[in-house]
Amino acid sequence: MQAYLADELSGARLSSERWRRFMVDRVMSGEGYDEPGWDAVDLVNAAHVGPVTCRDAGHCTAEVRFVLVPAQIAAASAQGTAPHPQAGELRESYVLMRAADGWRVATWPHADPLPRPRVTPKAWRR
Repeated sequence: MQAYLADELSGARLSSERWRRFMVDRVMSGEGYDEPGWDAVDLVNAAHVGPVTCRDAGHCTAEVRFVLVPAQIAAASAQGTAPHPQAGELRESYVLMRAADGWRVATWPHADPLPRPRVTPKAWRR
């Protein structure tokens, strides 16, 4: 989960070339899985992995708390959408599945599609 988040926050899903490597290294998805061209991202300062619960030896769920940058909080408030009751953060659950070479974050058809990208302001400016 930590390796996935490091790549996610550095903007791996914002570039076609990096996205392909990210999918191979970090994600378990169905054949032909693709993502939309994202119109928006969430700008975050940090991500913290919380409780991980496992239903068996090959399937777990990780709770992640993303700390939003102040500009992201202001934008959400202006749109009338609170990111989370705890102001200044987003919470997301990720399904983790054991692969032959280690754990991966799962997406379609094993789990819901990945949420829109979360990146640091530094990655967004690149």
